[in-house]
Amino acid sequence: MLQMNNAARAAQEALEIRKLFPPAWESMGQLRRAVDAWMADWLAERSRQARDQGLAARAEDALDRRIRTDLPEHTDNPAVSDARKLRIVRSLHRTNIALGVYRNYADVLLPVLKKTAERLGREVKVLELASGSGGMAMHLARTCARRNLPVSVTGSDYVPQVVDGANERALQKGNPARFRLVNAFAMDALSDGEYDVIYITGTMHHFSPGSLAVIMAQSRRVATSHFIGLDGLRSLGLLLFLPAVHVLTLLPDHVHDAWLTARKFYSLFELGLIARMALPGVPVSARHSFPDVSVLTADFRA
Repeated sequence: MLQMNNAARAAQEALEIRKLFPPAWESMGQLRRAVDAWMADWLAERSRQARDQGLAARAEDALDRRIRTDLPEHTDNPAVSDARKLRIVRSLHRTNIALGVYRNYADVLLPVLKKTAERLGREVKVLELASGSGGMAMHLARTCARRNLPVSVTGSDYVPQVVDGANERALQKGNPARFRLVNAFAMDALSDGEYDVIYITGTMHHFSPGSLAVIMAQSRRVATSHFIGLDGLRSLGLLLFLPAVHVLTLLPDHVHDAWLTARKFYSLFELGLIARMALPGVPVSARHSFPDVSVLTADFRA
């Protein structure tokens, strides 16, 4: 539920009669505006298509429209203090460990990294965007080292204090991951082909469609092999599960963000549309991985 694949396909076909797909763009600003506009029109068309597909489709569309929100999570809200945000981030890190989120994400990434290392015959250079406190990057680096995979993992964020804190924790723990200052929307400081694989985990829902498209388009220049996006699956199950399980943290701010997160996840069809607009000509796929993970992959090798 909430994927709405039949209405989604019908909406794309109907909209492509009236609008160019993928839309033309030359700058990152044009890309952002074009994707946001296309996706807004597509969502409206999907609702029209759902009304013609029977009671079940209409009910699913009504629920999807009701829960969608642009409200900012506390971690994205400039009005929320850094101290409150830090408490949320630390609580989320502990919850991710307890729920095996990092392990699930690594299970998706490791086969790609292993095949890339075999193909290149050298160490694979990996960059995580928006890595925050660095929990996922450190988990992946530790797992690769334990399995003797020739992979170097670099995490990144646009906040200097966050990057410094992640580097300090990695050094204290003897973890091979390293962290650097990178703005995911403006990767000018990164060289062409500086990394092989760029990935982003658990944060795609924080960005508007246009902003997410900019991240993908920027990654195309920097990564030689793949872009991989991992996030929660848009589903009724996660809509109910995430807030309920995060109640156990006893942190109201965390529960607030978990509820908004579950409402913001992209459907697989949406992710595929955004990727094809950001990366014309690049093979992309959006799939569901166990248990409730959305996996968006773009293969730059072609």
